[in-house]
Amino acid sequence: MKMRFLGIIYTIVMLVMLKVLLGSFGQDDFSKRDMVYYNDKIEQINDAYNSGMSVGDIKKQYNCDILLRDDSDYMSKLYGCYANYGLVVDFEPDEVIGKICFVAEENAFSDAKGNVRRNIIYIWVALFVSGYVFMFVLYYNYIRPFKELKHFSGEVAKGNLDVLLPMHRANLFGAFTESFDLMREELSKSRKREAEAEKSKKELVAQLSHDIKTPVATIKATCEVLEMQEKMKADASDATLEKIGYISNKADTIDSLISNMFQATLEELEVLEVKPVETDSRIISGFFDELSSYGNIVVDNELPECLVYMDKLRMEQVIGNVIGNSAKYAGTDINVSYKLCEEVAVNGAGIASGLHNAKDANTIGKNNFLKITVRDYGPGIPDEDIYNVTEKFYRGKNAVGKQGSGLGLYLAKFFMEKQLGGFECYNDNGFVVELYLKKV
Repeated sequence: MKMRFLGIIYTIVMLVMLKVLLGSFGQDDFSKRDMVYYNDKIEQINDAYNSGMSVGDIKKQYNCDILLRDDSDYMSKLYGCYANYGLVVDFEPDEVIGKICFVAEENAFSDAKGNVRRNIIYIWVALFVSGYVFMFVLYYNYIRPFKELKHFSGEVAKGNLDVLLPMHRANLFGAFTESFDLMREELSKSRKREAEAEKSKKELVAQLSHDIKTPVATIKATCEVLEMQEKMKADASDATLEKIGYISNKADTIDSLISNMFQATLEELEVLEVKPVETDSRIISGFFDELSSYGNIVVDNELPECLVYMDKLRMEQVIGNVIGNSAKYAGTDINVSYKLCEEVAVNGAGIASGLHNAKDANTIGKNNFLKITVRDYGPGIPDEDIYNVTEKFYRGKNAVGKQGSGLGLYLAKFFMEKQLGGFECYNDNGFVVELYLKKV
């Protein structure tokens, strides 16, 4: 219904009311007097009086009032009859001796006044009701949609893009409101795409930041070796030692900057993406070979050949973090051993030896995991810190004066669990880390 239709309907209602009002003044709600009837009555009254009927009986029988000239109130009664629009004729049985007054059966003026009043009340009620109907239609079809649109735009302005804009069948602004709702949906999709892009960017920064730390650590370790070798020479060059020290200092600066950037980025991320796939276990030995610059890594036994669930990049980071920690805090030989788990104890929450995210703990039995044990022979971790070393940004007392972000073991445990495996660390004549990879 358009606004012009409402105007047309309201105009029609007003014209009908006007016609009724004008018609009420043209109505003739009473009949004209029948003078033949009254003439007959007058003759009957005269005959009755001549026959000896009393005036009182004549009044009762013919429903009239007889005013005799001899009466003391003759004139006052006569004026009263005129005032009430009565029909007054001479009373003359033989001669005129008074007046006969017939009171009108309806008062023309009173009737007309009553009819007008009644019609005006009807019209007022009709206009009152039609006005409220008009206001309701106006509110329902025009004002209400704008109120809903106002609420909708307010919620969108607050950032609530999940609010829905109601659609009504009789909504005159259907296309308008639908466009606003489409705008909301597009804004919501755009926000999600932006959030996903921002998250991907932060994850990329976090990954690159942490991955850069490994080559930087290698550069620093190489500088230490070169410095030791140069000092052992009989003709050690101060210029060479200065250059090696300069490279080592710049590596420390890069490491510090990368740590700050990585920490700031990781605080805004809930998770780092890990995608474990079926992988040949033999590539693990290569990860340790690449870390020979950290120190003497001794492999105690042969690596079992099997398929394990592994994210190659994340596993390389885990091993780099574990070996780097041992080299930094222990400074001893590092032993690596491999073993297929023959049996793993299970509790209600998962695997007792650190496999907290196993999908079905009740199915875990013999030879389901490849265990990699990394052991150093340093002082280990203080007992009061051992349970917290895998927490984010936690650094124990033994880390005082040494560079680091407190994220190495946290990420190692996190990545191992996301690969369907587990992580365990403890003190045993040194510091021991056990890494569990789930077999296919």
